[in-house]
Amino acid sequence: IVDSMIMPLEERLNSTVRYSEFKNSDLAQQVLIIDNIGMLSTLYRYAHYTYVGGGFSDGLHNILEPAVYEIPVFFGNRDYQRFKEALDLIDLGAAFPVGSLKEFDTLFNELQNDSQQQLAIKDNLHQYLEANKGASKKIINRIKESRK
Repeated sequence: IVDSMIMPLEERLNSTVRYSEFKNSDLAQQVLIIDNIGMLSTLYRYAHYTYVGGGFSDGLHNILEPAVYEIPVFFGNRDYQRFKEALDLIDLGAAFPVGSLKEFDTLFNELQNDSQQQLAIKDNLHQYLEANKGASKKIINRIKESRK
């Protein structure tokens, strides 16, 4: 992960620490910047909000991983339209494509100050996930049916 991508975050946000530099004395920090690969899916459970990468370039990364924890998901606004789950979560008011830092700030601050909207997101995500669980079983059954 490139320093030039992380440094603007550190300058803009207060109370940050990089995972690679984390020490027990950093427990008071509010923002943990994950600067390695392979551990996000296990960390989302501790988040209150998430920003998922890939929406500006190579395709949106997995937004269902954080959504499982019923938290709002932000992502870039350029390359998400081909992902059904992104469109679904936007329709639910639980995901927010953003095109600039200013747009992110506005949406994030509105959400952070609206406890009713936060509860609605949690409820909407819970219902969505319940309605869509068991996908693997459905796929396997469909494959079995097509082979008959």
